[in-house]
Amino acid sequence: MSKQDNPKNAHVDPVKQSPNQIPIEFQGTEGVDVQVGFPPYWDIEEGQVIFCIPRRVDVSDPAFIRHVCECLSPEMQCSTGPKDRGGEATPVTIHRGDLFTVSNFATLPLEYGLKDAVPIKVTVIGKDTSGKLPNGQPRTMWRFKYTVPNEEMKKSIEREQNRAAGFGAKWIRDEKTKTNLANMNYYRAFFPENLGLSAPSAAMGALNSPPPPAPVDAEA
Repeated sequence: MSKQDNPKNAHVDPVKQSPNQIPIEFQGTEGVDVQVGFPPYWDIEEGQVIFCIPRRVDVSDPAFIRHVCECLSPEMQCSTGPKDRGGEATPVTIHRGDLFTVSNFATLPLEYGLKDAVPIKVTVIGKDTSGKLPNGQPRTMWRFKYTVPNEEMKKSIEREQNRAAGFGAKWIRDEKTKTNLANMNYYRAFFPENLGLSAPSAAMGALNSPPPPAPVDAEA
């Protein structure tokens, strides 16, 4: 074949490649797609019920911590795009095995299910607007029901709740800014390499802060 027939920089469509052009690792298979992009998020509404397995805690942005979960339902409605600029979020349907993200709520400690990959049924009970923030503004708090399949998994959740208590509260109050900041010592306890770590731990720099309160309406 001459250079004119096959220019040096000619684009080759991989779909049209002959078998001897495909790497041996991919011969005879179409391969398996891997979800590596940013997963869609669950846009919470009162009365919803979802089934999931927590897979990791995303702390890449400490101001916006998220839980990455695996969908257990045949189908689940999620969204992509910004949800704080009305009308720009795009609804998407995910399926069993797909990943999605959940915002980090004090009343929904999904991190307790990470160590043993516990399946969790989450029921959205509603919003509690009776409280107030330190600045006097109304406080909105989502309330959930947190259900697992059996007693063995309930005990797993309780063990992780007790272990987490040794790493301090999930948030630390910053009196200067009057805001709650993520306690990274707490979240590091749920990194994959640290799920077997007991607390308190000098290696983790655990703080001597009081244990976090029991989750509201989080029934294991």
